[in-house]
Amino acid sequence: MPVKRQIIAVLATAALAVVGVFIEPGIVNAATPVAATKVSEVKAATCNGALSKYQVLQSATSDGTSIYIVFAVASSDSKSNKTGGTVLTKWTSDAKRCIGWNNKLNLGHANSVTYHPNYSGTGAALLVPRGTKSKKNTGIVVVDANTLNQRSVIQLTNRSAKNKTKKAPALNMSGLCYSSGKYAARIGGKMYVYNESAALKPNSFFTRSFKVATVAGTGEQGIDCDAANIYGGRAISGTKGKTNYIHVYSWSGKRGRTLTFPGKATLRGANKGKAVELESVFHIGSQFYLATNSNFSGKFKDAIYTIRW
Repeated sequence: MPVKRQIIAVLATAALAVVGVFIEPGIVNAATPVAATKVSEVKAATCNGALSKYQVLQSATSDGTSIYIVFAVASSDSKSNKTGGTVLTKWTSDAKRCIGWNNKLNLGHANSVTYHPNYSGTGAALLVPRGTKSKKNTGIVVVDANTLNQRSVIQLTNRSAKNKTKKAPALNMSGLCYSSGKYAARIGGKMYVYNESAALKPNSFFTRSFKVATVAGTGEQGIDCDAANIYGGRAISGTKGKTNYIHVYSWSGKRGRTLTFPGKATLRGANKGKAVELESVFHIGSQFYLATNSNFSGKFKDAIYTIRW
């Protein structure tokens, strides 16, 4: 079936989802529309009515049992990039019941969140890169996955394993994920791989880096990784963005599948012209999920989908 017809078919069935992805030789630049099934709409106010101002889903991840979602206030970055501008929430695996929250953290733009089962030997943790361009508000916030309280803030610097030259703190980190003793950090159009089984440190150095794919009308948003691959998302951006993308890479930087799902102009019927923006991709076992933010005439609707391709 032609790609265009596949996309229309996906939309007609309200699909927007993801299941196990594996690198296949010779698949470079092949675009595969995903089929998606909505699991649940989510909003911070479900946790507590006083959190209704946090309307924009920014990022999500899972520890295999619970789902963690960061919401931000529906306003400019200048307001969300400070304490109280975001709320970290914890949900059951079906994303239907909120079981914890904390809005006393400074998570910056919080474009991604990743889970570590035993960070630095101190137990399960969430790592949230603030993702801002401000030198005054950078770093990676380490949060206890059980209490949702802050443990520390890491000011990561970009140091190469080859020359070990210390550079300025890594600003504008758009994604961070952890799996099997390795981190992947997306910074300024490149993916950096850190072999740090326990913890990232200010003097951690990356072992390799590679350029990530770019697509007009999209911006870097959403990242996940497993033992085999890194899944780098690109969300619709501006007025020209029509399609969201997930580019699959091996840890060595080899490009694999390109996955797509509808963004703005591809929506039909009652949703025509309205935006569905990729915020996060994550997985529980072999099942992959998307977290999206949709702006329907100024009213935000955030949702979690399962996906397959």
